[in-house]
Amino acid sequence: MTGVSADNSGGATVYRSGMYSCDHMTVTVEDADKCDSCGSTDIEQDDDVLDTWFSSVFGLIRPWVARKNFRFKYFYPTGVLETGYDILFFWVARMIMMGIENTGQVPFPTVFPARLDSRATGAKMSKTRGNTLDPLELIDKYGTMPSVSLFTPGDCAGQ
Repeated sequence: MTGVSADNSGGATVYRSGMYSCDHMTVTVEDADKCDSCGSTDIEQDDDVLDTWFSSVFGLIRPWVARKNFRFKYFYPTGVLETGYDILFFWVARMIMMGIENTGQVPFPTVFPARLDSRATGAKMSKTRGNTLDPLELIDKYGTMPSVSLFTPGDCAGQ
């Protein structure tokens, strides 16, 4: 299977219904207790998980199942994507390629590369590194508006 990683480093988990059920694959981030197609509880977790970068296209893939769905027609293509500049190739390029391949349209004509927050040491803040700030703690300490202002300057068009 293409785009599958053996380790779960933030990717989605794949569950398969049992042999005598519907043989549907359920893809979730959280644990599943039943098939989301037939409701069977006879499911097994697949040894592989979808890689984090592969899952970047889930937001695009899901509506393709029902292109006649009014939500697909309303939301695809969207106008703008804002994301960190460090994942433009890994995330955004794949979303664009998959969008064009499966719909013939670019999923978003404009990409705003957002700034990346860093600590005083210059290290990028990352959940993986464990050096992020808890927004709820900031709000408790400084209030809502100062905390929101900390993360928004420079993240708008033209700046």
